[in-house]
Parts: sequence; C-alpha cells; structure tokens
Amino acid sequence: MDDTIDPPWIMVPMSGSNGGAKAHIRGNTQDVQFVSEDTTIATVIPAAPTGGITTITVSGLKSGQITTIDARSISDPTHNYAQLKVVVKPRITKTVDIFRIIDSTNNLTPQTVPDFSSLQTYLNTVWGAQSNTYFTVNPKVDKIVHYDLLPSPGGDGTLNDMTVFGSDLSEEAAIFNVTHPSGSTSQLQADYVNRIGPFF
Repeated sequence: MDDTIDPPWIMVPMSGSNGGAKAHIRGNTQDVQFVSEDTTIATVIPAAPTGGITTITVSGLKSGQITTIDARSISDPTHNYAQLKVVVKPRITKTVDIFRIIDSTNNLTPQTVPDFSSLQTYLNTVWGAQSNTYFTVNPKVDKIVHYDLLPSPGGDGTLNDMTVFGSDLSEEAAIFNVTHPSGSTSQLQADYVNRIGPFF
C-alpha cells in the first residue's frame, strides 16, 4: 500500500486479495462502515471496524479497473472519514536472463553480477506487491564478445555510451547480437557489462 499520497492506494491482484491495509479509527468506531464504491471491481471485509486498528482485506474482481474503499459514516452516509483507492491488476509473468559480457580480447570481465535467486526474490517482492508482476530469473550465462570496438583497432577499455547523442552504437550492437539469438524466449534481459575494466 502507498500511503504517501492522498488518498492512499493499494494494488489488488485479480481474483485475489491484498490484506496489507490497516484502518486507524480515532473516535467512535460504532459510526464507521467499510464500503466499496463498486463491488463489481473490488470488495472489502470486514464490513465494520473491529477496534481502533483494523486490518482490512480487499479482493479484486475486475482487472484493469479502479474503485475506492470508503470508511463511511453510518449516521451520515454522505460523509467519508477516509478513502482508499484500489487498482485491480492481472498477474503478469516475465523471464529474466542475466548475461555476464566478457571481452576476452581486452581482458574485460565484470566482477559484480547479481545472484539470480536474490534478484528473483527482490523483483517478486517489490513488483509483485506493486503491480502483480512476477519474474523467473535464470542463472547468469557468460557470453564472450569483443565489444570494445572503438577506437580501432585496440579499443579504449570502455563501452561506448549509447545515451550520448550521435554515439556509434556498434559496441552495443555486438552485445545485443550475442544476447538476443534468433528464437530467444526471454522477455526481459539484463546485460551486465564492465564499462571500465576488470577492477570495476
């Protein structure tokens, strides 16, 4: 849940629930009811506070839609004490391939490559909670390619910067060609390239 904006919002998975929201009631809890503004999009339980702090569970029913959960006054149904925006997201799955790009011509080898298991846990924790997106991260694969092509012939020990306007992109193309073989099934690829040599 993101409570840094007003009203706060929460992502709820389609055909699932997210019990990560807590309602803090200050005052008369007997005058509060929890109501979904559109029960075809999302529902909420319990229907009323169980104490000063109540954990609410919001369930998503219609993908790609937004509604609001109200902490609504029972005595005056036109008044909301608080609101929680809800967005319902379908589950998306992605595959991540990690390549360690080695330029053996100039002995350029990345020294720091993320552990695939730790990266998968991190991505699924963060992206799963925020967007219902989950990843399968494959172990790293070493790829040998002479990418340090400029200036010719020996290279300069640095990967040419693709963000600089007018840059020669032949070095990036060399890496792309070796990590994107014909028929590749990877949907998202992370290429770790040593930009300044083996002491990086």
